[in-house]
Amino acid sequence: MILNCPSCSAKFMVSSEALGDHGRDVRCSKCGHIWFQPPDRDSLDDLSIGLDDHDYSKDASSDNDISFNPYVERPEAEPTPEILKSKTETPQKKKTVMVASLRQKKIAGVMVALAIASVVFYGIVAAYKPIGKAIPFMGAAYEKIGWPLPKIKSQIAFERLKLSREGNKIKGTGLIVNLTSEDQSLNHITVDLMDLSDKVVKSFDIKMTSATLKAESSEAVEFFVDEPPKDAVSVRIKLFQ
Repeated sequence: MILNCPSCSAKFMVSSEALGDHGRDVRCSKCGHIWFQPPDRDSLDDLSIGLDDHDYSKDASSDNDISFNPYVERPEAEPTPEILKSKTETPQKKKTVMVASLRQKKIAGVMVALAIASVVFYGIVAAYKPIGKAIPFMGAAYEKIGWPLPKIKSQIAFERLKLSREGNKIKGTGLIVNLTSEDQSLNHITVDLMDLSDKVVKSFDIKMTSATLKAESSEAVEFFVDEPPKDAVSVRIKLFQ
């Protein structure tokens, strides 16, 4: 469609999509005048009315105007309204920004994945001793890759075990000793009564009075066995941390 500047009468050919459905403000790139341009259906009505009254001989002789031929393509030298320029250039800029953003996200995702892998690997290396202690079968895996676990003879010992009979009961006393320089956790003690073939004939648990045994300290333990089996000849103490 054709736009006529109300100030300098310059003519411009623009796409009707640039005006939208409700029209918009446009600015003449020749004189700088700004006016509201209605949508295409209104401008066509105005153009049909103006064609009957307009003297085109003056337009051809004027230096400020550009003659318009509806059947000839717009000359390359013809100025384009700035509102149209901004509309055609903006999508390309948005597309460029979107592509750059997606590339940055991909790069960031790779960097995050590498960082997580590094942290996991560092955790495996730094914590191989606690892992080997908590999960015994992992010790063999660490030994295969050249990280053998330290051999610890004993951390807690049960000493001075003494058994005595009181009526139809057996009384047991002893000491739990922490052999290390660190506090050790305590859960419960399992007492197994065994026969001559080391078969368990009776077993029971004893809850500890405290959940932690201080470094290089000891705690007294006392237990009773009601009606012990006649074939029980030995006692085995197992401590669970």
